[in-house]
Amino acid sequence: MSSDPSPAYQPDPASRGEPLVPLLRVEQALGDPDALATWYSALSNALSTELSHDLLGLWLYPAHGGAVLIGPEALAQDDLKVPLPAPQVEPSQMALLEDIVRDAGYASVACLPIRSGRRDVGLLLAADLRAERYGEEERRMLERVAQHLSPLMGRLSRQWGGTGGATPQVARFAALVDALAFLAEHAGSPPLYVAELGRALDKARRLDRWRRPVGNFVRRVRGLLRRDEASTA
Repeated sequence: MSSDPSPAYQPDPASRGEPLVPLLRVEQALGDPDALATWYSALSNALSTELSHDLLGLWLYPAHGGAVLIGPEALAQDDLKVPLPAPQVEPSQMALLEDIVRDAGYASVACLPIRSGRRDVGLLLAADLRAERYGEEERRMLERVAQHLSPLMGRLSRQWGGTGGATPQVARFAALVDALAFLAEHAGSPPLYVAELGRALDKARRLDRWRRPVGNFVRRVRGLLRRDEASTA
């Protein structure tokens, strides 16, 4: 266990109006349950200023299957069954989960997946004892929270479970596919896309057989963008 009682979490440096999501290194989450629990508490506290909730449930979907409750720890005692992705959770299954939580006494419930690429890597559930707390604006806030959590949960999903996972080459390729899918959906301008693409391909370049084609591809796209910017200036 880590001897540091207060890991250096910092809010996500997003634009104004975006939810504050604490940062957590994957190696901390995998090797120190206390660090993961502290991070979850920080996440719940940070969101409480923008999104009212009496319950914030967070589950991880490991790549090898199943579901792992990240928090709150007390929810494990309720033996709440969450739907599993195949590779995504069906909306009808999330609606059923919302109904179960409402029957437990929470008047307002919102549940949505945390998606990385084409698969769901986690599940986020917010519940409040008061009625009519989650309208369209609050659900959009939860969607942005899920987007911020996607990179971390995606890496945790691939690495959760120890040595029985994929080889480093397969893991890097899976990370690359997830990153490209995320960029296609969320990147803004073409220069921003290429900049983020370069970062996503960084790990893939460590494979000898990919280093040259990947480098050539990035340089070619950047050259095309510079030429396009010059022609429109």
